[in-house]
Amino acid sequence: MPSTVDTEDGSPPYIFSSAEGRLLCRNIISKKLGFDPHDYQLDRVCQALDGFDLLAVTPTGSGKTGFMTMYLLVMHAIMGDPSLCDNPPPHFRKDASMVVVCPTKSLELDMRRPPRTQM
Repeated sequence: MPSTVDTEDGSPPYIFSSAEGRLLCRNIISKKLGFDPHDYQLDRVCQALDGFDLLAVTPTGSGKTGFMTMYLLVMHAIMGDPSLCDNPPPHFRKDASMVVVCPTKSLELDMRRPPRTQM
């Protein structure tokens, strides 16, 4: 569920899922990465920036890592240049970071093996 909390000055936060917001995000991402994001990536990144939770189940190599990278790129760009966005949401942080845990294939296989019994 998106944040309904107003910004510090009491005004409603910027809506990234709007046409204007999508264009802003596309421009920031394209400038920083040197290529345009896929539409499905841009849609979900904008929703996440609006405060929605995101669960992406897609094939290997389809751009899941891009969601996280693009999310932070947009947030950092806006916090570094407040003129890009009138009212950034309250969850935006100047020095935002992210921890991503990605189990490897071998860990996945280990989890499928039956547990060893102790003697």
